Amino acid sequence: MSAQKYAIIKNNVVIASILWDAEQSPDYVFPQDHDLVMQHNTAAVGWQLTEIEGEEQLVDPDPIVLVDDILQLDDIYAPLEPWRFWAIIEMPGSVGEANLRATIDAHIDPVFKAIAKAKLNNPPGGSYTRSDALFTNEDLLTALGIDEDTINSLWTQALALPE
Repeated sequence: MSAQKYAIIKNNVVIASILWDAEQSPDYVFPQDHDLVMQHNTAAVGWQLTEIEGEEQLVDPDPIVLVDDILQLDDIYAPLEPWRFWAIIEMPGSVGEANLRATIDAHIDPVFKAIAKAKLNNPPGGSYTRSDALFTNEDLLTALGIDEDTINSLWTQALALPE
């Protein structure tokens, strides 16, 4: 089994969205106080658990309307401090540092590879931003076996880590 996305819910509101492989890490417990863990592929922080036609469902209370199909990722996802980035990279079910570095090393574009390696070790401004090519390059994401939704989920998890 591979990792699946789960919504962490408290008081009927999603407080985190995580990627978790229950078979690989069956004893994992989300560190923040919560009421419910529900498997859901698209839920995001702020979504609400509500009953629709007799079934509990997660819904976005304030869907974002895209303007010209461009959504500013950095307006939605706060920058990550390096410790948060590296912690989430090494969490069970995540990509792992060795895999990330090997995948960057194998990238076909030598310019992207050089810049990605430099940014990985020394993020501009001291933090990682969601819009950076490290997190949007389709070739890199495909090689890692993840997509933008997974990046968003991991980013949300990283921001929710307790200090």
